[in-house]
Amino acid sequence: MRKKYMKIYLAFAVCFIIVGSGCKKSKKTVNAVNGDLENGSPTLVLGVPYISEEDITYIQPFGVPLDFNGDIRPHAAVDFGCDDSTEFMASVSGTLGNIWLEYEHSYQFNIVVDERYVVHYCVEPVNIHLLSDADKLSAIYFAPGDTIKKGQKVCRLVGGGGHLDWGLIIDNERVCPACYLSDDDYSQVNRLFKNLPVGFEGYENLCPDNEFHTNPRQ
Repeated sequence: MRKKYMKIYLAFAVCFIIVGSGCKKSKKTVNAVNGDLENGSPTLVLGVPYISEEDITYIQPFGVPLDFNGDIRPHAAVDFGCDDSTEFMASVSGTLGNIWLEYEHSYQFNIVVDERYVVHYCVEPVNIHLLSDADKLSAIYFAPGDTIKKGQKVCRLVGGGGHLDWGLIIDNERVCPACYLSDDDYSQVNRLFKNLPVGFEGYENLCPDNEFHTNPRQ
C-alpha cells in the first residue's frame, strides 16, 4: 500500500517547491501552548483542515524528501489523503487571496491572515486531467477577496481520490502548519497519523525536527 501512495506523491506533490530560505532550518520557534513566535508577533493558532478523521486515508508529514523531476527535495506541506468529494474547512480566519487553476496537477488557493501569515491549500486529484476550469472553481467555495471564518467549509476534492497539500507561509518562509495547531489538535492529528495504515519510516510525528525544520514541541 505504501508503494501505491508513494507513486501518487512523486507524481503530484509539486505544490510546495522549496526555494531560498525555505530550505533552511528556521530560526523562529513556536510556543507549544499558544502558537506565539519568540519575537512577540501576534498569536496564530490554526485548526485542522479536515472535517472528520474518517475522511482521511493517509497523512504525509512535513518535509518528506520527494523526487521533483529528478531533484530530491523536502516537501514543504502536510498532505491529507482522501476520497473523491471530500470537503475541507478553513484552518484560520482571513481573506481568500489568489486562486490558481493553471497547474496540471492541482487547483490551489490561499487564505491570507495578514501581511505575514498565509495558509495555502493545494488540492491534487488523481484525475485532474478530466476537470475543466469550471469544475475546479466550483470546488472552491469562495472568491478572491471574500472573508472566511475559521471552521467554514472552503473546498472539496473533485476528480477522483487524491490529497490536500496543507501549508503555512510566515514572512515568505514555508513552515510546518501542524506546529501551529492548538495542543489538543496537535495531539489529535499526530494520533491519527500514527493510526493510519500508511506509515513513513523515521517520522514519529508530522513536524520533524531536522536540518530543514525546527519543531519546538520535541
